[in-house]
Amino acid sequence: MERSYGSDPGSPGDQTKLLERVALALECARTAVAFDSESKYAQALLNYREAATILVDNSDDAPLEHQSTMLDLARQYESRIKDLEKSIPSLSGLKKIQPSNSGHFLELKEEVPVGVVPPKPPPRDPMMRPFWLMKVLLTSMLGGSYVTPDVYVPRIIWFQSCKKLPAVHTKLHCCDMIVDALHAHKREARPAESDAVVRDRLDTILVTFFTAQNMLAKSLSFIREHHDDDSKKEKSLIKKMGDIASKTAGKIVSRWQPKGDEDSTATYPNALCDVFEHTLIIERWVEQYASHPEIGPRLKHASDFLLNVVCAWVVRDMHFFISRYLRQIRRSFERSAPT
Repeated sequence: MERSYGSDPGSPGDQTKLLERVALALECARTAVAFDSESKYAQALLNYREAATILVDNSDDAPLEHQSTMLDLARQYESRIKDLEKSIPSLSGLKKIQPSNSGHFLELKEEVPVGVVPPKPPPRDPMMRPFWLMKVLLTSMLGGSYVTPDVYVPRIIWFQSCKKLPAVHTKLHCCDMIVDALHAHKREARPAESDAVVRDRLDTILVTFFTAQNMLAKSLSFIREHHDDDSKKEKSLIKKMGDIASKTAGKIVSRWQPKGDEDSTATYPNALCDVFEHTLIIERWVEQYASHPEIGPRLKHASDFLLNVVCAWVVRDMHFFISRYLRQIRRSFERSAPT
């Protein structure tokens, strides 16, 4: 029996693409629910938005018997988005970003929302600057924001294919390492811990940070390899961690890495949001222990890593995404221009 479609069903290839887009929307929704249950609202918001957008934009091409289901699901996700936006006031009033029919973001439809203002000047304390910058970048990923007094970066910029992004798998793996290290201590941290406990926690975290830095330095020329000459014991431990990472790198599948040929546009910003949110424990320690004779220098190392490694690569990737997006816009105009 012939099936009825809301519009011309097109070729079997078009139907296959539709199924792939719906499958991606459902995968985004499952990821959103998982993040939501863990109170990771930033990542949940990103995935709910992508799921709702995909379902709405592709509903007209779906069989009639499935259109209402797709739209009902999208409405449920949009309802949850509104609830989450209430807890993130800076996102209220943002216009929905619509992808093109091909599934590629080739039309810049997001305008600067009313009420969005440039970020505050960076703090004078150098140790606090990476946390300020990470918040600016996080806000841009969540709903678009100014990254300088004159430059507004819309959320859509971050949602592009990462296939040609330099060292993307290494970056995703390092995101895993950073989040795992910080999450363990965030979970175990107590309000009133002794200085010795905080110092030991930082030592463990720094080992992970330096291991990640050395992994990235092999692929990214602007990141310097870490060499610690202060303590032979600590240097030996870092070298041991580096050896373990090198031996196991090929066996590790990052939790963010797309499976098979799937290239979810939310993979990379999700990983970065997770990193940025977990660094709050370091920021809190900086506020409390920056002048401590033993903890302060360790926090300086952590702050330098977040600024000169994490923020450095993310800012470069933002430039990469903006440049590629502008090239895509130019090609789109060239193809559509009359000859």
